[in-house]
Amino acid sequence: MVSERMHDVAIVGLGAMGSAAALELSRRGADVVGFDSFTPPHTFGSSHGDTRIIREAYFEHPVYVPMVQRAFELWRDLERLSGTALLKQTGGLMIGAPGCVLVEGALRSARVHGLEHAVLSASDIRARFPVLNPSPDMVGVWEPRAGVLSPEACVAAQIEQARRLIRAATGQP
Repeated sequence: MVSERMHDVAIVGLGAMGSAAALELSRRGADVVGFDSFTPPHTFGSSHGDTRIIREAYFEHPVYVPMVQRAFELWRDLERLSGTALLKQTGGLMIGAPGCVLVEGALRSARVHGLEHAVLSASDIRARFPVLNPSPDMVGVWEPRAGVLSPEACVAAQIEQARRLIRAATGQP
């Protein structure tokens, strides 16, 4: 198909990041065209499979927390717009040795941003999650707001909403 129509933005790759960019740019009024080697969502990139984790208490650094909190809002907005369940809140548990980077980083993010969380001993973990059997010297950081996203459904919903916005803005059927 050949088109001589001009677009404001071209996006190459319509996985998680490309489809999100297409949606956000179309929300801002840009006329977006997207290209992908395959029809998205597909299994040939990193944005496929059943689930991806989403969490607030980023152990890497507290600077990520506001971005993730905004992501939670945007996923819920996309669910409302698309009528599709995308984010399942399951809670998340990070287990490690006291003082390790994972545990201390998650606690730092939780404390800096006032996130709901709990520190669990190994016996607390075993009692609450019988399938898990951490060694006695381990601890867990429980984050109740964490969950999982359905990446393929997310990509499909983002692309469909971007298409809807672009069609409405350009008067296309």
